Amino acid sequence: MERHPFGVIPAFEDDDGFRLYESRAIIRYLDRKLPGTSLTPSDVHAYARMEQFISVEQCYFSPSAMKVIWERLFKKLMGGGAPDEARISDGLQGVERVFGIIEPVLGKQQYLAGDGFSLAEVTWMPYMDFFVAAGGAELVGKYPNVAAWWERVRSRPSWKKVTGA
Repeated sequence: MERHPFGVIPAFEDDDGFRLYESRAIIRYLDRKLPGTSLTPSDVHAYARMEQFISVEQCYFSPSAMKVIWERLFKKLMGGGAPDEARISDGLQGVERVFGIIEPVLGKQQYLAGDGFSLAEVTWMPYMDFFVAAGGAELVGKYPNVAAWWERVRSRPSWKKVTGA
């Protein structure tokens, strides 16, 4: 049996043989199972905000950011030719809309779910990192609260370890 029924990654198999696929399901599972500080807020409002911003990432931010990331970073490497500037523009507009929505939220709290780092940040981090690498730093900089949040998040020792920074 394939680990992922759609034949893609990620897929996870625990020591007891339990199998799970889809990154957001895997991180929720691991957060509940592993010892240490939970990244799922116990406060019901913070928990709801975490879930909301995980959804915002998946439904609005990542699809737009991936247009820019694909066109600027991966397309040529994958033999797809020159970047499609219209697709980049469309992606940037989508990201800008998302940043416009999270900017005031991050003006009131340190992180997406509240004042503590949560799984919401975990889902955003890889896409933000690639988006900035694809030339998105200028757009991030237009939103001071988003920029400050991203600096807090990307400066975490755990993220530096992941990225080798």
